[in-house]
Amino acid sequence: MAVTVTLEPAGRCRWDEPVRIVVRGLGPGQPVTLRASLRDEKGALFRAHARYCADAAGLLDLERAPALGGSFAGLEPMGLFWALEPEKPLLRLVKRDVQTPFAVELEVLDGHEPEAQLLLGRAVHERDFLAPGVRREPVRAGRVRGTLFLPPGSKPFPGILDLFGSSGGLCEYRASLLAGHGFAVLALAYFRFEDLPEHLNDVCLEYFEEAVDFMLQHPKVKGPGVGLLGFSKGELLCMQFWANQYSMEVSQRLTQKHKQMPGSKFKLSSINISMVKNLSGPASCNTVIIDRILIKILDFPGSPVVKNLQGTWFQSLLQEDSTCYIQYN
Repeated sequence: MAVTVTLEPAGRCRWDEPVRIVVRGLGPGQPVTLRASLRDEKGALFRAHARYCADAAGLLDLERAPALGGSFAGLEPMGLFWALEPEKPLLRLVKRDVQTPFAVELEVLDGHEPEAQLLLGRAVHERDFLAPGVRREPVRAGRVRGTLFLPPGSKPFPGILDLFGSSGGLCEYRASLLAGHGFAVLALAYFRFEDLPEHLNDVCLEYFEEAVDFMLQHPKVKGPGVGLLGFSKGELLCMQFWANQYSMEVSQRLTQKHKQMPGSKFKLSSINISMVKNLSGPASCNTVIIDRILIKILDFPGSPVVKNLQGTWFQSLLQEDSTCYIQYN
């Protein structure tokens, strides 16, 4: 019997959707190596591999079979995706054009690496970043530069500002994925993009206030507030902006530079702050501030999960190789 590689959903799905991988036609207990690879838009190669053994019927189902080693070990049905690492050190897997998919090649090799050489089966799976019906709208409003992603439907949606780090430019992949789960998300550039400042030191907080105003005035954004999602330097900017918006004193007015702003009735003591961390070891850190709730979250490899406004769970990749938990109380 020929070896076949089956993926569900077949052919193509979102980058943040789980994929079931099943290999059929193997011998009973046959040792094999599964290898995944993709190339980004610049041609950089990313790879992951894991060693497995088929069951007594010659079937290998990654939802039931633990990896015996390689890029990861244990029961990790999505391990071949989240464990992708660059062939050249210090590269990061980033989707630059969310309107095109990544093509992931999956191979089944006889035996366990490094001895595995004979190719038994192969499949290609496309993973895209725009759910059906999601609209991508470039934003050039006043000083604000970015891209707004809107879910399908006529009702207004919870709004989020998405900020990346000190590399500058505009990153859209996280915003595009979140829009597929019912959020209106503005991927916001704040320096080193078009006519924005070239240097980070020239960015002022008023720029982010203007971006928030843009979102709150948009007919597809549900108020009264918007969320701030930041990575790396974007995290610090979220914290700074939030601190300037909500006074830690009981005073009725808040001074931001030379401008008086109405004081908030919400005190810092009533902000809910929680930490979510991975016991196997945290990586970098994100901050999420949504509807006056501040949550600090740690990135780590794994299956991405987010908690939405109604408390139900959905999957969304906030960082290409991480899991982030956002909770609305």
